[in-house]
Amino acid sequence: MPGPIFSLATVIGAQVHTAKGEVIAVVTDVIWNQDTARVTYLVISPDKVLAPELTREPPSTFAIHPSYFYFDGEDDRLVFSGKIGKDSHSFFLDLPERYDEIDVEDLNGFKLYLGRNTAVASHRSDNE
Repeated sequence: MPGPIFSLATVIGAQVHTAKGEVIAVVTDVIWNQDTARVTYLVISPDKVLAPELTREPPSTFAIHPSYFYFDGEDDRLVFSGKIGKDSHSFFLDLPERYDEIDVEDLNGFKLYLGRNTAVASHRSDNE
């Protein structure tokens, strides 16, 4: 299981799962701030996983703070949870210039995307 220290090679290209194990996206980039030496965002794309029939170029892209992700202890898989992140980081402020021409959305946009393409984000039964 990756601990607090891990290689970015284990994150870039990794599938993003729900806590129940459903694959919902792929990590396409990791953005870090050289001034603070901290990872600022994981850039993810769910299109090829949730809507493979789409041929959108560029694919849907979301920049989400790493506090919304964790490594599952049993399977070493990267898991997204909209409940665990830091609210103050639910939106993004800036991205490198290479993203200037791409429509990149934030956490709220990703939750909307999940709601349109899965039952993961918004479904809640009376028994939960």
